[in-house]
Amino acid sequence: MPAPNLTADEVAARIGDYRWYHAIEVAGEVTSDIWTRRGRPQDDQWARITAEQAALDLRGKTVLDVGCRDGLFSFAAERAGATRVIAIDNDLSAGATELLIPFFQSKVEMHELNLYDLTPETFGLFDVILCYGVLYHLRYPVYGLRKLVDALADGGILALETAVLSDRRFCDEELMLCSVDASPYAPDWTSCTFFTPPGLEVTLRSLGMRQIHSTTIAAQLPSRFRETRRALARRFGRGPKPDVARQYVVFQKDPSVGKPLDYWGGVHRKHSLEQG
Repeated sequence: MPAPNLTADEVAARIGDYRWYHAIEVAGEVTSDIWTRRGRPQDDQWARITAEQAALDLRGKTVLDVGCRDGLFSFAAERAGATRVIAIDNDLSAGATELLIPFFQSKVEMHELNLYDLTPETFGLFDVILCYGVLYHLRYPVYGLRKLVDALADGGILALETAVLSDRRFCDEELMLCSVDASPYAPDWTSCTFFTPPGLEVTLRSLGMRQIHSTTIAAQLPSRFRETRRALARRFGRGPKPDVARQYVVFQKDPSVGKPLDYWGGVHRKHSLEQG
């Protein structure tokens, strides 16, 4: 049940009733994130994403947070002055909706919704879309990116954080790796789509987006560990998994840089006109 009018002590006592993904400070406690519970050390990845997001001007803006889970970045957008924050996830956090939003007296609107079901009519157009840790899980990635672009107002900002192919063998090519069993994050079969940085840039440019910022927030393993891993893979008759890194990339919607989208997603007369 929602938690209006709870004291800080009561909220802190209820944190353990929920399964959390993000580590969010609330009532003097920090939500117990799944990485810690699995015994994996928590790095500064979320802190670096938060710092990158802080560089965006969200004052007076409408913001969509795709794959919001517990709302770490949704609440940060609200604190940064966004006038409306819509947050969607296809596995919405009960802890966020029942505990955090009421306790923070937040106006963040959370909805259980799959990205593929998002249309411009669902919530209207947004000034800023945040999409962190989602793209590399999409089995229909270009369709998902098109959904994001369609939900942006002209001149709007798309901030992406995703895993990209950083392998020196092909990181300069316009490529996308579609993997499942051989995912760089195997055995996590849900991590199935990895663009190279040029592949991501040209794909979004073709959809009418101009890249304005890019930075690496989590680098690949040091080279000696990569070479050792590859040597072991060859020794046991397996191909080495490609190197990946986490990238934070910001795009601005600029239809003048795109291609005619009706060719890819509608009825067109391109070939008939060429023949005429």
